[in-house]
Amino acid sequence: MVGMFGVAPLAVAYTVHGRWVIPAILLLGLVCLVVMLGDKTFNRRELWSFRGVGEWGKGTRAGRPIYGGILARVILVGGAMLVALWLWAPDRLFGLIRERPEIWAIIMVGYPLLSAYPQELAFRVYFRHRFRELFKSEAAYLLVNASVFGMAHLIMHNWLAVLLSTGAGLVLAWSFERSRSCAAVWIEHALYGCAIFTIGWGWWFYGGAVGR
Repeated sequence: MVGMFGVAPLAVAYTVHGRWVIPAILLLGLVCLVVMLGDKTFNRRELWSFRGVGEWGKGTRAGRPIYGGILARVILVGGAMLVALWLWAPDRLFGLIRERPEIWAIIMVGYPLLSAYPQELAFRVYFRHRFRELFKSEAAYLLVNASVFGMAHLIMHNWLAVLLSTGAGLVLAWSFERSRSCAAVWIEHALYGCAIFTIGWGWWFYGGAVGR
């Protein structure tokens, strides 16, 4: 855990730049996927099950569909991020849509597939399968998972990306604990990411800005 999710992000942060960010994310997701598929103890249903998404998906603990909770969290977080940016840096509000709508459109399509999904394979599905039993406390596990996810964003070379990603990681880890569905947590992650780029926070998360 320390090597793959601790030392590796630090090394990548100082060696991977610009256009290589997405390939690095895809490689990480692929490696984790190959390892999981080769492990007979891994429940492959977690990769394709839509439990937790839609009326047919029931939360393993809540006993009710999870999709309503996902939408509620996305709306709440998105609203808070919008107000925060409006107060702190109003000139960046909806900046990507206003200045580069074609890039915004590409991100809306590409981010869920090329970034959010491989990240969830690695930081939620693989991480839980490999390390969950090391933690007796759910709270401790969630905090470690969130911290590891935040540290991975050191590649963006700014602490705001790390802090915001740590908070998002906590929510996503909690969500996956309850749904055990990669599809559910992937959709939630994708919605957060698209909201961030739409509202205007994407400047701090845009891989093309890495190394400036």
